[in-house]
Amino acid sequence: NPLYFYVSIKKFLEGNSNHDYIEVLSRRISEEECFEMLLFPFYQLDEHNSWTNKLEEYMDKKGVDREYSRQIRRILSDKLNHFYSGFEIPYITLPKTVNLSQVSDIFEGINTKGIQLNVFDLLIARLFKDNIGLRDLYDETLKLHPKIQEYASEINKIPVYVLQAISLLYNRSSSCKKQDILDIYKLVYTKRDSTFQQDWEEMSRFTNDAILKLENLKGDGFGVKNCKELPFAPTIPILAALLKSIDLRKDKANCFKKLRMWYWSSVFSNAYSSAVDTQLTHDFKQMLAWFENDEQIPDTVITARNRLQ
Repeated sequence: NPLYFYVSIKKFLEGNSNHDYIEVLSRRISEEECFEMLLFPFYQLDEHNSWTNKLEEYMDKKGVDREYSRQIRRILSDKLNHFYSGFEIPYITLPKTVNLSQVSDIFEGINTKGIQLNVFDLLIARLFKDNIGLRDLYDETLKLHPKIQEYASEINKIPVYVLQAISLLYNRSSSCKKQDILDIYKLVYTKRDSTFQQDWEEMSRFTNDAILKLENLKGDGFGVKNCKELPFAPTIPILAALLKSIDLRKDKANCFKKLRMWYWSSVFSNAYSSAVDTQLTHDFKQMLAWFENDEQIPDTVITARNRLQ
């Protein structure tokens, strides 16, 4: 549906916050309605001088104080002229035959050539064509899970960690490299029964649980005071994925014991100081094998035992 954008002159003159200056309407209102409601239409920007003159004339006919109407016209003329001549707005014209998928690809291509966006930013655009509102899902996650919201204020990769946890669990290769995350819908959800939204919501909960376990000061927790004291933030997604895996098992106590051994081994051996994505996949696969067989001790645990006699 087409949308029309207007500057609320009244709110602008009253000095409200920037977010309140813009009115968005689903229909194009008449010129007289614009004058009556004191809304300047953006589509008139190239004719702003003529429009502000007409506004002054309209206000004069309505009996508005002449000095006041002139003052409004001068303020608007100065500001709109600054918008029109002082800003350059780059744009790309696309033919009507371009479908939404191609538009998303173009958007992604442009943004990767400028400021480097993280995986989450790019995936918002990529999943849009699959009717998934990733930004809305993340906003809801922040409302429902206080710990995620708290850590997200300090660690900008928190939403990526939720995606990595999903990929560890449900990607056939358990890979969570950048390209695997960008292709997560194609790699996971073309053959999976549950939806992306269902898995996102579930893994958001387990990600929050992972943070709670990190901060738990009791024997079964890891005693992290807050996100600034966290040894290695990338352990969050694998903890979330492992907590989900343990939740489905009967031998939970034994698995939690192994989880503690793996966590402290990874911390004291600096396992997550480099090649993080590869380490996540490697450790996750080996931890699942260890859950099944006590003899299949992960390399991270063996390395720590050898280094720390």
